[in-house]
Amino acid sequence: MSGCVTRSLLLDTAHLLFVNQGYAATSMRQIAEGAGLALGGIYNHFASKEAVFHAILIERHPYQQIMPLIQKIQAESFGNFDESAIRNLLNELGQHPKFFNLMLVEMVEFKGKHLPEFFENVLCGVPPPAWLRVFLSMFVSYHMTQSLLIGMLPTETQEQSLDAFIDIFLHGILKSELVYEFSSAIHHP
Repeated sequence: MSGCVTRSLLLDTAHLLFVNQGYAATSMRQIAEGAGLALGGIYNHFASKEAVFHAILIERHPYQQIMPLIQKIQAESFGNFDESAIRNLLNELGQHPKFFNLMLVEMVEFKGKHLPEFFENVLCGVPPPAWLRVFLSMFVSYHMTQSLLIGMLPTETQEQSLDAFIDIFLHGILKSELVYEFSSAIHHP
């Protein structure tokens, strides 16, 4: 087996273990065994478990598939661009639901230590930092609530939630229809 194939197999195995049982619960021995290698074989490719995690975060993140899609978006306005970008992002990440777990590992276990390099590699050429922070916070809040509330909300509410998130992102919480809907929901449960 070539070095590239072995490295890829190690990353595939580690990725599955990290998302299914967590970073802390995954050992280098488990990664090596899952890839069909002796424990020493893993160290020919990675110096530590953190190095394995880092490689997965940087090389395997689904953002890499959608950034080219986002850069190709032809939109009539910034609002249309944002809406298309959000839909592309959530659609792609929806195909990799457990990858969000790795981002949580990055935040909890590593306190965001790898994120500067992640953003430099994956999100090069995106709009200014303030817009990016707002965009990412909208995405994270949507993804987390979608994961937590799945099955608890009626199907029609789930389908409309993305539209509501995009509307709030583009127009703000004080847009009259949203205030009216919220006010109605509070006064007429």
